[in-house]
Amino acid sequence: MMVREYHEGDLETLYRIDSACFPKGICFSRQELHFYINLSRAFTYVAAPSLTAAAIGFILVLKEARAWGHIITLDLLPAYRRQQLGSRLLTRGETQLWQVGVTQIYLETAIDNQAAQRLFIKHGYRCKGRLPGYYQQKLDAYRMFKSLVDPAGQAGPLYEAE
Repeated sequence: MMVREYHEGDLETLYRIDSACFPKGICFSRQELHFYINLSRAFTYVAAPSLTAAAIGFILVLKEARAWGHIITLDLLPAYRRQQLGSRLLTRGETQLWQVGVTQIYLETAIDNQAAQRLFIKHGYRCKGRLPGYYQQKLDAYRMFKSLVDPAGQAGPLYEAE
């Protein structure tokens, strides 16, 4: 498996992946996904078996104001979970954000998505609050944060190119 940059031809596959990962109303519409991917401050990376193979997962991150980054979504088809691909996508997204000056990252994850919470905690994210009714005004979310600068002064995630 490899992590590569998003190509325009990936949109439909990423839409299907997001629809498979999240219930209707929480998953992105095709138009929403297209909007976020095409923001000038957005970066999308795809997990796939090869350069020409269809995506099996992706991460979409956004550089926001000042030194803040936002993980918009991290999706991986269920059959490919628990193989370190989520970690690889997350590290790639963090690395890109670090390279454009981000030192603080945040995300939202549903309170019932324990697998995602475990992944993010493993990578140094900490829960900083609960967002009531965040998803469809029914399901709460946790807001999680991570600093890309550690107390010893070592900064940034490590990403090794394929």
